[in-house]
Amino acid sequence: MGEGTAHSWTWWAEYFEKIGFFHQQYLDEENFSARLGGVDFLCLSGGDPFAIAEGLGAAGARALGEFFSGEKVYLGSCAGAYLPLHSSLEPLRRFNFLSIPVANIVPDPPPGLEFSPRTMIPYGNRYLVHPVRDEVVLRPLGSYPQATVTAPLFGGPPFTLSGDTDGLRSRALYQDFTPRTSFPAGPELARRIFQGKEAVLEARLGPSTLFLLGPHLEHPRFPAANQFLTFLLEPYLDRRPKPAPAESGPEETSPELLREIKKELSRSRFTVQSLTQLSLSFEIGRKLYEPEKIAELLEFAWKRIRKFRPGAGFPVAAGETLRTQAARLRESLEDFGTAVRGGGEAAGMMLKSLRAAKRFLAGFLPLYHRWGCRGEEIS
Repeated sequence: MGEGTAHSWTWWAEYFEKIGFFHQQYLDEENFSARLGGVDFLCLSGGDPFAIAEGLGAAGARALGEFFSGEKVYLGSCAGAYLPLHSSLEPLRRFNFLSIPVANIVPDPPPGLEFSPRTMIPYGNRYLVHPVRDEVVLRPLGSYPQATVTAPLFGGPPFTLSGDTDGLRSRALYQDFTPRTSFPAGPELARRIFQGKEAVLEARLGPSTLFLLGPHLEHPRFPAANQFLTFLLEPYLDRRPKPAPAESGPEETSPELLREIKKELSRSRFTVQSLTQLSLSFEIGRKLYEPEKIAELLEFAWKRIRKFRPGAGFPVAAGETLRTQAARLRESLEDFGTAVRGGGEAAGMMLKSLRAAKRFLAGFLPLYHRWGCRGEEIS
């Protein structure tokens, strides 16, 4: 959830909630190296792989290499699928763990495809292209009982397996499109680059297993894709983290803290919803950012904070920190709105607000998982 990620990391959080994984940690570039050793499943979501690699840096690359030296599971979707692939470009070359070609890096710009972070960007002396977006139809391989699975694609890769495939296993191919598929340069280019290529790979790297997902199998609005993902992970689900032991003695809680945090979140939702009405988009690095991404993060939190029963409280120490984060989030969104309407540095305020929203969620979700959605404290 650090630099380069937007909102899709919450899809992984929700997916693991659905299958009963509540002991979740939310890593960014500040705590990635320190906390990664205690993680069994590492999920890296969509975003800007260049910015993710830059944020993690050389220390993050070393930590990831150490992670792969244990019996771990890596789940990379979209940008997370690109990150461990071999690249000659900085800063991606620090993360050269797997040599797997992708079919959407081409030598020349395809006719009809515009330069944009969503459709085509320079990649060294070549071009990284995205000629298809939204729904795609996958063909699972192996013993999965369903012939096809539909999942969303937002810039993820089509892999190409050839030659030595030792340690690699194709789990699904791109088969077709649907009426909801978008083609920035027409369907023929999309078919040539994607159709028949690998969409989901399982790779062995030492004792670790990596699942590289072009499409977002974890997306909450695609339950059939979620079921396919669970099928792929089933051999590893016995590594389910045990809940942390309860602390001895009662913990002081405060219903007033919950009310204040909810009020701050409500004000933030109102502010960001007003910004989504302005059709704003900011090109930052190699990615487009819109207020809608912040809105999705806040709706994710709002859906969960409403599950607390009336009169429930937050633990005081953690709740005080979260209240401060909620206030900073609301203030940053108000400053963002002021910058937009007054001609200020809106792109910078967009990123500041996005970071504040991610920090708030990273503080809120552990409290929700402990106090709001299971055990004796279920709302």
